[in-house]
Amino acid sequence: MRRSLPGDRPIDPDAPMVSIVMPTRDRAHVLGRAISSVLQQSVGDFELLVVDDGSTDATAIVLASYEAHDPRVRVIHLSSAGRGASAARNAGIAAARGEFVAFVDDDAEWLPTKLERQLEAVRGSGADVVYCRFARVAADGRIREVGSAAAERDPWRALLSRAFIDTSTLMVRTTTLQAIGGFDENLPRLQDWDLALRLARVGRFAYVPEVLVRSYETPGSISTRTDALEAACERMASKVRAAGASRGELASLLRALGHALVTSGSVREGRRWLARAWRLQPLSATGSVMLLLAACGSTVYRAADAVRVAVGSMGSDWR
Repeated sequence: MRRSLPGDRPIDPDAPMVSIVMPTRDRAHVLGRAISSVLQQSVGDFELLVVDDGSTDATAIVLASYEAHDPRVRVIHLSSAGRGASAARNAGIAAARGEFVAFVDDDAEWLPTKLERQLEAVRGSGADVVYCRFARVAADGRIREVGSAAAERDPWRALLSRAFIDTSTLMVRTTTLQAIGGFDENLPRLQDWDLALRLARVGRFAYVPEVLVRSYETPGSISTRTDALEAACERMASKVRAAGASRGELASLLRALGHALVTSGSVREGRRWLARAWRLQPLSATGSVMLLLAACGSTVYRAADAVRVAVGSMGSDWR
């Protein structure tokens, strides 16, 4: 039987505390690592909903094996293939029975105490959204830790200026997710950043300052496509503008988007976004420095960013 937490709503007493949603498509070679990391959690009061977005490899065989051996695993097959990770996550949210929904990507890995530490954080704060520090593992094995407690204090402003919450670190009250309509299925990238920004408008955040998730870079994934990033930047900026952001808030977002573009290799487009931010806030010293460095090219910009990170900004983006 599930336990109660502050702010719980009446639900099926036999439902799990947490519904974990994992979207997947043609990732049979890494899927087992992600699923096993969930099933090895120190807290077992959960269901794992794996949403298959029309895989054509051995994914179905892998999922059938886990589903047959652990009743907590449920597989959902989308009726039409190739709808994207956001649509798959939304299908998982719709099927979730838990008081909370947590997310894990099929190329990510949870540490064994991830759920335990986040549930403790909820009990201590009554928060609607809990996230944690995570390690981003590059294809060459390099590891960069990312995290910030800033969203506990002022999530909206903090998340406008930098992206530091990965989808696989999130655990969110189900009613809160439903209130904002889940993930934006029209965003080709940056879905986690967009979701966090919308959650910042309606929920209270709590942060666990421990690395509880490893996020692995996967060659060929959509996260490596700069055209998708450019389209996502346009949509995110439009949404934040429509949400009533001030000139300063919008400038913060445009600088962060410009930074993401430059560091992803889309230097010309990144400079354009940094210039837009500068025009909104011409007296911003940070904005002026970023624009100047971007004008010197990707190599100079990346080198300056590496120094900034090494000095101690915790791997976050420019403020």
